[in-house]
Amino acid sequence: MRADGELVQASLSGDLKAFATLIDRYRYAVYGLCLSYMRNRDTAEDTAQEAFIKAFLKLRSLADPYRFAPWLKQIAANECRMWQRRQRDHLPLGETPVEELAMPNPSTDDELIARETRQNVLLALGKLNQVQQQIVTLYYLESLPLEQIATFLDIPFQTANQRLYRARNRLKEEMLNMVEETLGQQKLPENFTAEVIEVALQRGRQLLEEKNWPEARMEFRKITTAVDDHLEAQRGLALALDGELNDMLEDADRPKDEKLLHEAVVAHEEAYRLGAREEETILTLASFYWDLNRHEDRARLLESHAEETDDPHESFRAFVKAAWSARKAGDNERALSLHRRAMVMDGIPPKKRFDAYSALPILIYCETGNADTWLAETEALYSQFGSPLSGTHYMYFRDRMSILRRLERYDEALQSGQHYLDLLDSEGTDDPVQRRWWKSDTLGARIRIQSITGDEEGLKATLEIALDNIQAYQSEWNSAVAGEADTQRREELDATYRRFAGYAVHNLGAVCSRAGCFAEAVTLLERVLKTRETGPGYMFLASAHMKKGDREGALAVLRRMKQSTSPSVQKWIFLGGVGRWFGDDEAFEPVRNDDEFAEFIAGKMAS
Repeated sequence: MRADGELVQASLSGDLKAFATLIDRYRYAVYGLCLSYMRNRDTAEDTAQEAFIKAFLKLRSLADPYRFAPWLKQIAANECRMWQRRQRDHLPLGETPVEELAMPNPSTDDELIARETRQNVLLALGKLNQVQQQIVTLYYLESLPLEQIATFLDIPFQTANQRLYRARNRLKEEMLNMVEETLGQQKLPENFTAEVIEVALQRGRQLLEEKNWPEARMEFRKITTAVDDHLEAQRGLALALDGELNDMLEDADRPKDEKLLHEAVVAHEEAYRLGAREEETILTLASFYWDLNRHEDRARLLESHAEETDDPHESFRAFVKAAWSARKAGDNERALSLHRRAMVMDGIPPKKRFDAYSALPILIYCETGNADTWLAETEALYSQFGSPLSGTHYMYFRDRMSILRRLERYDEALQSGQHYLDLLDSEGTDDPVQRRWWKSDTLGARIRIQSITGDEEGLKATLEIALDNIQAYQSEWNSAVAGEADTQRREELDATYRRFAGYAVHNLGAVCSRAGCFAEAVTLLERVLKTRETGPGYMFLASAHMKKGDREGALAVLRRMKQSTSPSVQKWIFLGGVGRWFGDDEAFEPVRNDDEFAEFIAGKMAS
């Protein structure tokens, strides 16, 4: 038989079976001790369970693992005394109502006999002192060996023997038989051991369901502190910290605690290390890595997930995201390899495959000399999409213009954009609300190319068309909302226009800033911030001020951003968006060592 000390050490290393063995070894000792204090076997069982849970959670505080039994007895005794203090009308065991120690499922005649017997037993036990009650209860409850009783009570074997002898002398021989029979009927349920461990975990689970994140965090932290490498507890801790972090970030008035962010990242990393492979855990950790600029870690995590998951669609998405992170980490060759691994997968619908070519992959293919591959493969996919025009058509022409611009094939880029504008004017779309956004972005792409080629007249003409389009967008918005009688539908329509018109105005403002049209950029970016605050929106506006030489204007915008009550803006700031922007945007190069900009350049502006 393994010694208590060995089982304790194994439990601390995450072996729950070892702790289950300790529970089995001492469950009747603890239960018997509780029964000697209490009037009710159900209460005694609950208290015994609570004692084991506390022992489980405090196991690391046990100085000598080989003195587990007396340490456990002290915990159980403390629980019993706490229970006694909570009782207003505590009765000694001898005064316990007989129905409190009822036999399970007795017949009517049996119950009458048993009740009289138990009454006599309880009266007899009540005449013993508490020490003698404990010895008798432990000895007759489950026929526990006297050696184990002595160890548990932390007294010499001879002392235990003497106490039992004296107690038995005080009880008549006939009464001894009734004591043994009555106490022997007070059995624990067979699943008591499993319940002890399960209850400790269930507390945390319940708190997670209630979204009581701080309390859930405390419960799971107790388990992870008590037992190394406990997967479920570590997963629960990660979920609790993530919930608490999100609540903090959504509350603009709540001080931002960077320690909480760090704890959430570490908890998810530990859960992953222990084997948590649920999509939620992986994607949350990947999101943390992205926000913290840990792009190499993110690429490695997502590549592993893509290789391990049995879901081909999830594998496809993970490979694509891993490629983005490899690109952000500066490894374009690896990024291309990861992206190609996604592209050769079978069973991926054309729309999903096409979406995976959009945005960042353009840089990957351009910077590795594979732009023609991108152009050919996206053209083949685009040919599969018919009418009406949709967001997919918009993305195709937008990205095609972008990659042709990077290749300095400006005429082709302009022709591609004009072809799309002609399609928008001649064909219907599947989303009239977004149509003018798509048109605005295409005109913006043309403005950017015209600024590069020095076509000032063409740029001026395109900008005028783009501004007229924005004004028409606002008019359509007002008319659509005013013409809708249903209140709910009107609110939904207003929110939709606010969103997509906001995109159109913001993107055109950003293009104007890049193209040197600073007055228009400031006007447009100020306009969009009145209806839709975002961190990047503020930074584009500050950048536009810097580009036109207005240092004070840029500072004023940054101060407004810091004072914003928008949860999304505060979240973006807290997660380091400002610092990343300063690092990437050359417009801020002249002020990176400026004391007045220092607090913003640091990145986080948490309270």
